[in-house]
Amino acid sequence: MASEPATAAKKTGDQGKAGLPQGWTKAFTLDEAVVEVLPRDTKVLSAEAWGKSAWTTTARVSTIQPNGKPKNYFLKVRIFSLLAPGDESHSFGQCALGDHGRTMMLGEFTSVTEIEKVMPGLLPAPYAWGKFKAEDLLTYFYLSEFVDMDVVNAPEPSLFTAKVAQLHKTSVSPEGKFGFHVTTCDGKMAHTVDWEDSWATFYAKLLCGVAKLDLEANGSFPKLKAATANIVDKVIPRLLGVLQSEGHLFSMETYGRAMWQRT
Repeated sequence: MASEPATAAKKTGDQGKAGLPQGWTKAFTLDEAVVEVLPRDTKVLSAEAWGKSAWTTTARVSTIQPNGKPKNYFLKVRIFSLLAPGDESHSFGQCALGDHGRTMMLGEFTSVTEIEKVMPGLLPAPYAWGKFKAEDLLTYFYLSEFVDMDVVNAPEPSLFTAKVAQLHKTSVSPEGKFGFHVTTCDGKMAHTVDWEDSWATFYAKLLCGVAKLDLEANGSFPKLKAATANIVDKVIPRLLGVLQSEGHLFSMETYGRAMWQRT
């Protein structure tokens, strides 16, 4: 357990700064649950909003380790206010309906952990995930290594793609199938990740799951429905189904946020 809690965010009457909603400064609320997952005797110096995210609120947590060296952490939270409708005194970030925030954070932590086992250093190392202790907010968080990324210059293509290729070559699906044991998300959209023997079947269900979410959010779109049906019924069987037909072997390996497929 860490030695002391972080400073709470300060309320203001101005428009939110650094991408924060109205009423919040750049200082960031650090819940006790986050402090407790830090290494024992860690001293928290500050927590501040950092970067931008469409579906979560993100922050940098600055600490001093027990050995006296500084260390930063990256914190991502998904928040759903439990206050009465219209009371926004503690509401910020995108709302997570029910336990959707839990699905997002657990999925990211579990999948990144699997990738870290196969290719350490490919992604910022995951540390923890959990639920805030604050009673008025149903909030889930993900804590990882902080990397101050260069968002201007692209990485050397050959070095990056070599690492991705190595990930595909060295990982193996624990079930020998396509899927994952924990629901993962693309942004706020949950994937359909049930285990399947067929890559074509798995991919078709994944696509249909996305189409279903679009239908629920945006309503009926006949042309999109027809296009989806054509891809599922005609394109996927011909493009992906043949990879496992007539005795062809097709093994499962880690992909993306730890979905399993063949390179």
